[in-house]
Amino acid sequence: MGLHPDVQKEKDAAWLWWRKAGTCMKISNCVAGKTRENPDFGVAVGAMLYSAGQHEIDFNVTRSTVDAYAYVGFAVPGIVLDSTWCRRDASDEVFYYFGCGFTNALRNGWDDVVSKEIGGPTCKIPRMMSTDRVRAYLDMDAGEVCFALFRPDEPGQWKMMPGKITGINSPVCAAACMQDRCSVSLGESSKMSTVDFAKEENTADEENKVKRPKVDKYAHVQSKFLSGLPPSPLCSLTLHPDIPRHAADCFATLLTAVMIGRLATQPNQFHDAAAGRGNANPQARV
Repeated sequence: MGLHPDVQKEKDAAWLWWRKAGTCMKISNCVAGKTRENPDFGVAVGAMLYSAGQHEIDFNVTRSTVDAYAYVGFAVPGIVLDSTWCRRDASDEVFYYFGCGFTNALRNGWDDVVSKEIGGPTCKIPRMMSTDRVRAYLDMDAGEVCFALFRPDEPGQWKMMPGKITGINSPVCAAACMQDRCSVSLGESSKMSTVDFAKEENTADEENKVKRPKVDKYAHVQSKFLSGLPPSPLCSLTLHPDIPRHAADCFATLLTAVMIGRLATQPNQFHDAAAGRGNANPQARV
């Protein structure tokens, strides 16, 4: 006897398969599906972030017709969620199996990497059928991915597709892009515990925090103090090329200390200079 639906729901809540999805998408445990026509495309991004090592990821694609468009593969976490992957500005952002067109291919954004149009008949990529399962072999150490296909109505092993996509130079997540109403589910290897996911988000938030610049609380006091100083001889000082820079800095520091010492011995003069900008007549102030 299976678990009660509510118990199963609580158990499933401890795991995540998807981290985010487009406005027309619905997420339910391991399944991401496009539920309405607008916008034209919907993208779902997996919870696991792959930055190193070798990984096997299964995509189970469910489509009502063979003409329903769905692409599966990998995308950078910041990929646009309501747009197609087949666009020029998506290069090096998505690496996927395009199996729904007249010419099927392994693609990097807009560009075909492996297809019969590029490599001839030996590089022909099979068309995705409505109940096909797709397996991706991701090698982040080498920065490449290849794909295999499994068809339930054709007994046998997984069949490797020819070629591979290379040049994956930044961390990626398993992802799916859908144009029509269909769904894609991820396998068990793609799930992530909610605890680990929260830790990852907290770490990312800490790294993305912008450090606030330090503010000198006494800058206005220093400005008012320095405004009462007589013109510094350093303003007209020409540094001889034979004098080392650090010696000049020491001289400037010493001269400033002498001038501050003069002000300390003549407080009234400084008060007049700061308040009246040099007006030495005390009767002129109220």
